[in-house]
Formats: sequence, structure tokens, C-alpha cells
Amino acid sequence: MSAQVSLYKSNNYTGEKLEISSSWEASSNKAWNDNINSIKIPKGYRVTIYEHYAGIEGMSLELTSDWVADSKWKNKISNIKVIAPIQLFTSKNFTGNQLSITTNWSAASNMAWNDKINSIKVPKGYKIIIYENGPTNGKSLELTSDWVADGDWTNKISNINVVASPK
Repeated sequence: MSAQVSLYKSNNYTGEKLEISSSWEASSNKAWNDNINSIKIPKGYRVTIYEHYAGIEGMSLELTSDWVADSKWKNKISNIKVIAPIQLFTSKNFTGNQLSITTNWSAASNMAWNDKINSIKVPKGYKIIIYENGPTNGKSLELTSDWVADGDWTNKISNINVVASPK
């Protein structure tokens, strides 16, 4: 089960709650239109809130952690875009230590993870390329769905490029 973004009508994460795991428009639940005043966001997720249904007019704001509406946003949210992170795991079958990313990753930025990734959860809309060494050395593999290392890839990933992400 994927993590849920929790929407609250009150400004202190209490009261009536709506949980979503993907993008949302108030047209799908009019009782929540312009009634969201606090949001709990799982670690690694990116959430963009929009003032209007279509998201092309009015204000927008990108959030990466829990949020409470200020006077500028109180009772004004009508559209929400949720981007789940790519989840890296040290063990096969999506267990062990976990690291969440939404952009390119290199072992150079986190040597503790070099050659330690053995399974990856790739949310819908992402396309990534994993590399045995750097992005120009060694073998590579393109992924668009969840993946578990086989014998050729066990403990060999040093670089990941995100070539497409959810819109």
C-alpha cells in the first residue's frame, strides 16, 4: 500500500480528513473545494497545491513537508498534484534500509548507498535509468515499474538518472 497525503479541513491536522495517494481535483469531491487548511505529507513526496480547478490560473505552491494554511491560502485549495518518490531499498523485495528520491541520484552524493541498492519502487509516470558505474561507464538498464535485482545487478548500482517524472 502506498503512503497517503492527508488533507484536513482544520488548520491543525484535526477534524475531518481526506486521504489521497495521487493527484486530486475538488470537482471529484465538491465538499472539499476551498476547505483544505492543513496537509500531512509523507517523507519524500512532493505536493503542489493550486487555487483553481485547472491549476493554470491563480496561485500555486509546492510543498515537501507538512503544511498549515496561512491567510493567503486559507480556504482556497481546489486542485492538488501529488508526486510520489522513487524508493530505493538495500535488500531485495523492497525491504532493508530505504532512500527516497525524485531527481537524479549518484553514489558520489551518498557513498553509504554505493553498490547497495537491490530493489526499487518506481511509481507510475517515472522512467529511470540505473547504472552499474557512472552515467557513461558500465552497463545500464531502463525501468518504468518496480524492480528487484537479479544476479547481474545485485549490489552494483552507483547512479540513477530520472529521465521522466509524473506530470
